[in-house]
Amino acid sequence: MKIGKEQKLNNAGFSLLELMVAVLILAVISAPFLHSFVTTARVNRKAKNKLNATMAAQDIMEGLKGSRTEEIEAQFADPAGVSVNFTLIANEAVRDRDNIVYQPSDPDGFQYVIKNLKYQNATYDARIKLDAAPYRDKSKQNTSDTPDYVAPNFDPLIQVSAMDNSRDGIFMADNREFQDYVMEELKKQDAASDWGHVTRTFTIQIAKTGSVGDVDTQLVKVDTEYKDTVTGAFYKESNTAYSNEVTASSGCTLRGMYFFYFPCYSAKQDVIDIYNPDKIECTVYLMKQKTTVPSELAMLQSLELSYRPKINLFESGATIDNKKTTIRSNFTKNLYFSEDPEQYNDPANQLNRAEFGFNYSYGWPARYYGAEDVANTEQVDRMFEAVVEIYEGGTADSPSGWEAEKRLAVLEGSKIDQ
Repeated sequence: MKIGKEQKLNNAGFSLLELMVAVLILAVISAPFLHSFVTTARVNRKAKNKLNATMAAQDIMEGLKGSRTEEIEAQFADPAGVSVNFTLIANEAVRDRDNIVYQPSDPDGFQYVIKNLKYQNATYDARIKLDAAPYRDKSKQNTSDTPDYVAPNFDPLIQVSAMDNSRDGIFMADNREFQDYVMEELKKQDAASDWGHVTRTFTIQIAKTGSVGDVDTQLVKVDTEYKDTVTGAFYKESNTAYSNEVTASSGCTLRGMYFFYFPCYSAKQDVIDIYNPDKIECTVYLMKQKTTVPSELAMLQSLELSYRPKINLFESGATIDNKKTTIRSNFTKNLYFSEDPEQYNDPANQLNRAEFGFNYSYGWPARYYGAEDVANTEQVDRMFEAVVEIYEGGTADSPSGWEAEKRLAVLEGSKIDQ
């Protein structure tokens, strides 16, 4: 006897149609998520690439700010012409000199290219621009009404902060107060000593002293002598202005000699003798300084008009055409107008009192002697507008050039030569 009805289990599972419908539904639901994942990964890659490019630009900018323009140019110079142990500007950017290019742009600026710049496992090309023009507004002047930072490249005067004591000799001669002390010393020797017959002579001696490998060791000494030509009383001292004995091993040699001094208006004569027997190629800057003595300030215009320094250059065996010493000075400037740029640079106020000599031949006009005025011959660009652009690798050599769409990062700033 059957107590209940027999039950059958259904183990057939999903039909093919049901499976296809389920897969279709899953695909429709997951497709946006998969697209989102792919898009996110692509965006992340682009963002990381741009971040790396921006960081590379920042590294380059920091390197630019930490180097003078001449040091930067040396790093980018023709490898065949210059041997430089240069510092890194951006990680490994300048390790391979074949990838360093200097491209002159215009008279006011410089343009450099770094190819195959490796940064965070990526490769880029970089273009660097330095432009002094924006800071050369000659319609503006560095007066009390126009601060120095408005047009910092306007007045091309010597900047002590730009000097390098590994290549430049610097000497500041005695001030007016010291001159009074010297007269006291002269009177101790002979009470009749008087400024009216005192000649002050500065002797700048430039010489080789030896060598370190292939580099000459050089020395610049400055001797100062006050001598009363009537009584014979004298005062003399000697100072070292430059020596590369320590830095010669790094290839440092003399580039310039900066000589700052206060004119001795009361003396019979101020004489500056420059001796360069070894014919070391260099520039000597002779820079007279404005007096701080009230009695002299009151008469400064007339004192400057009557001041007649005598400058002698001695290079044995050299001629006026092949001498190695270049002279720069401010002897044509009347220091009375030093705080008024328009009057200071006005040709009507220029002086022509300095007397030049070369190898015991005197009376040379400045233009034959080679002595040139600092402010008229040298533009000292202290500030530059700096732009660093990072492009995709290979852009520099691309036939289409520096296309904007290949640019990944741009960094702008300013650089000051210290």
